[in-house]
Amino acid sequence: MNDQELTKYSGEHLLYEFRMFWWLTGAVSYMDGYMRDALLEAWLVHLRNLINFFCSKGSQDDVIAAHFFDNPNAWSKPESDTLDKALYRANKELSHITAKRRYKGEEDTDWKIGPLFDQIRNIAMKFAKDASGAKLHPDVKRLLDASHPEGMVAFGGVSLSTNSAPRPQTLLPLSRWRNTP
Repeated sequence: MNDQELTKYSGEHLLYEFRMFWWLTGAVSYMDGYMRDALLEAWLVHLRNLINFFCSKGSQDDVIAAHFFDNPNAWSKPESDTLDKALYRANKELSHITAKRRYKGEEDTDWKIGPLFDQIRNIAMKFAKDASGAKLHPDVKRLLDASHPEGMVAFGGVSLSTNSAPRPQTLLPLSRWRNTP
């Protein structure tokens, strides 16, 4: 992809991944039962996508963090046993009916949403700070500069997925929410 294509891609698809991951991080904790399970699974999908974006070399048609640097070698894969283990577990639990699933009451059955979010957020902030301004859409930087999952409000709450017709949705820092009509 050239610079213009990467900017367009990041302004739609990468921004969508961040928005969903940020919003779901805050939303999961407010739900219980099946709704929490559904939101957690959605959160895990976006966690996997972001870990792969930041930490993998990707295949031929994958878009990865290194593509957003003038010198792709300037981006070094973040080393994290925690993220490696989370990716392995998410791959097993989301995509397979496997003996690797954990039982209620077993050690480490709960996902450590806060610490995993913090790791991804820290990596994302470094990425946005160092990525080429000619390749990364400015809305990505704005979102990362303004957001924290407990401080986000979704207006509209409808899908911006590339798999459905786009409809308006806005994520705003809670501090700006009170000043929005």
